[in-house]
Amino acid sequence: MTVAISTDLGIALDLECVAIDCDHATDPMAEISDAIRADLNAGSVAVDAAMPPHWLCRPILPIAGASLAGPGGVGKTALVLNEMVRVATGGTLYGCGVESSRPCVLITAEDGANYARYQLKQVLLDGIESGQLSERAASRAKQDIRIIGWQRARYGPIVEVGTHGDMHRAPVFDVLLNILSSVRPGYVTLDPSILFGAGERYWNDGDAFLASMLHETALAIDACIQAVDHVSQTVARTRTVDQYAARGGTAKTDNARLARQLLRVDKKMAGETTLPPNVDPQEIKAGNILQLHTTKSNYAALPPMASLRRRGYWLEYLRTPSADEIAAIKLRRQSDRVPMDATVVVEYVRQNLGTGSGIRQSRRDVEIAELYRANGNRLSRDAVRAAVQFGVATGMLRYLNLPQGERRGQRKQYLAPTEHLPSTAEGVV
Repeated sequence: MTVAISTDLGIALDLECVAIDCDHATDPMAEISDAIRADLNAGSVAVDAAMPPHWLCRPILPIAGASLAGPGGVGKTALVLNEMVRVATGGTLYGCGVESSRPCVLITAEDGANYARYQLKQVLLDGIESGQLSERAASRAKQDIRIIGWQRARYGPIVEVGTHGDMHRAPVFDVLLNILSSVRPGYVTLDPSILFGAGERYWNDGDAFLASMLHETALAIDACIQAVDHVSQTVARTRTVDQYAARGGTAKTDNARLARQLLRVDKKMAGETTLPPNVDPQEIKAGNILQLHTTKSNYAALPPMASLRRRGYWLEYLRTPSADEIAAIKLRRQSDRVPMDATVVVEYVRQNLGTGSGIRQSRRDVEIAELYRANGNRLSRDAVRAAVQFGVATGMLRYLNLPQGERRGQRKQYLAPTEHLPSTAEGVV
């Protein structure tokens, strides 16, 4: 097709017109436009066909972008490798069944692939030694847990920043995903996130972009993709448990769909939280008891905190009792303790009655006295009351009437062991 164009010099030029093709090859927004239009016009059929989010292990690991935070040296990498053993072998994770065993990939940018492989070897050896991992499962985990050493100086970050501060996924990330596609992993962890993102100069924006990119990738490849983070000094020192514990911008966990936090239990924490009954105080002192808190979960209710015992590199899950179980344990301990407390009360009143002409103890006298168990713990007033009631009900103790000269107001009776014989001036109640 040609067209004649007259110039201001009056010369007619025949130019070939090139038709503008507005298809996907020339319009970069056409594909985006089609996707938006398809969502807009999906209609009720799409609503009826909608499916819930997928899970590796419900409600522990969703198919989504995730964040794991904890102070240095607490055992984050060991935790990840322990979880990967369960996912790769199709076992249970914190009491919940893994829905499908899948290969796992740890991409470490800190100590290289060799050290991470050494840690995995120790996890498997300690798991076998503990009797909680079979040789067959360990062999499968060794095959299906893959480890990549990420050299930031050589490979660069997976988020790049343009001249004007605009961010985009680096080409090396697509290279990585292309290589991973042959494995089809279900659980991928980048450790630590700071060495994969845009860097601390771009703090909240960089964290937001990285977290969003990982979440979108997780949905695209049907995997849980997790970034490992450190926590701030304040969080580490105060052991604050919070959705925003991860060091960096708040957008890091705002744009993740799962946020978890790992802590080492100390003596103070042990007194403020509910631990499984089989935890030894010496294990707490040695730093071998950990807590894994889920602080954010978009696709399900928050699962309960998981208590873990370190057995070398192997982490043993210690099931935390439910509220009803805790109440039952307290009642059982109390019922076991009351008879022993009653013997303390009986011995106390016996000794007083054997002092001089006999010191008679009313119930109130006993309640305010300093009575101690064999372990050195003082009996509370409530514990003394329960012990007295038990002693009277079982016949270990009896209420006797005080002599007339010793009665004051409501103080008219005293406690005595059953073998104490009342005189003619006393009456048995």
